[in-house]
Amino acid sequence: MNVTETPDQTRFRHELRTWLDAHVRPQWREPGFEEQASVALRFAVRRKWHRTLATGGWIGVEWPVEYGGRGLTPVHGLILSEELARARALPIADWVGVELVAPTLLRCGSHEQRARYLPGIMDGSEVWCQGFSEPAAGSDLAAVTTVATRTADGYRISGHKRWTSWAQFADFALVLARTGDPAARHRTLSCFIVPLGSPGVTIEPIPMLYGDAEECDLHLDDVEVPADALVGEENKGWRTVMTSLTLARGSATLIRIAALKRTFDGLTRDMFAPGVPAAGLPDDSVLRSFALLHARLEALGHLARRKMGEMEDDGLPGQIASTEKLLWARLSSDIARFGMETQDLDGIVEPDPSGVSTGWRREMYRAMANEIEGGTNAIQRTTIARHVLKLPC
Repeated sequence: MNVTETPDQTRFRHELRTWLDAHVRPQWREPGFEEQASVALRFAVRRKWHRTLATGGWIGVEWPVEYGGRGLTPVHGLILSEELARARALPIADWVGVELVAPTLLRCGSHEQRARYLPGIMDGSEVWCQGFSEPAAGSDLAAVTTVATRTADGYRISGHKRWTSWAQFADFALVLARTGDPAARHRTLSCFIVPLGSPGVTIEPIPMLYGDAEECDLHLDDVEVPADALVGEENKGWRTVMTSLTLARGSATLIRIAALKRTFDGLTRDMFAPGVPAAGLPDDSVLRSFALLHARLEALGHLARRKMGEMEDDGLPGQIASTEKLLWARLSSDIARFGMETQDLDGIVEPDPSGVSTGWRREMYRAMANEIEGGTNAIQRTTIARHVLKLPC
């Protein structure tokens, strides 16, 4: 990909940087700012920030103008992520809606669905979650057992979804369900929009190792949805979901790398604090390990730009998505482990009185999840072997 910015892209960057300098709060840049807040408070602050970004015109910059976007390119999206990371801005509350659901509706949804749901995603007034994974299916989405049965007016959905991030705050879920013979696996799956205020919906937060409960169990017991809740065609949900996940991985690259760079910046500050004498610096072997992590992080950034080049061609990130996800997950674990090993007692600080882990302990726990969610490392390796390397597996 040609990484030389056009004059228009440079103007976009300068405009955005000026705006962020005026709107990002200094306390957001303090280490552990979000770690010290409850899940509910963290979500509320992120939602307010989402609305601020929307008011400034910085949500959905790549969406078509007719749906409230600015009709810009994936490179503009890359610039947006880079500048948000540079400013150390908070993540938005409805990442799933903006980066996963909206692009899916733009590619696979009806005009009526776009007109109904995109405005609420844009301004943050309606929040979404993703109902794909299940307790028995894990990363094998073709094995889901949630069932959608035809009714006179639409569908009746029953099943159990797991690892549904931020579901306790969401208004809608994009749900994958079976509409035919389970033996047909991915050929009898369909995708639905499910209002989470519907009768039969139960949401149970799942406490994580680090004390938070961002993930949830989502129970659907005979939940009725209208026929127009179907996204795309019946029994073509696999195509819809693959589009959804591929688009999410495209944008997720930028968000993941931005977050990982913030983590690495914290590691750099810890290791090379101002005023530390040369005798207090790490030995050569530690410095070599630090340099290798930094090199891997920079390489991952270049991989992201390559992915943006593929997205400029046809709007999809291509087969490189699984490679990026695997490399990012492993690097996040290695950085967290390095932080714990090099920061002495500070690396294994006990949870605060509320039971929430902070510092490098939290990073280590979070990194474990990174290697599972969004497709485990094993699934990513299989995808690379089959679809990139064309191996017989």
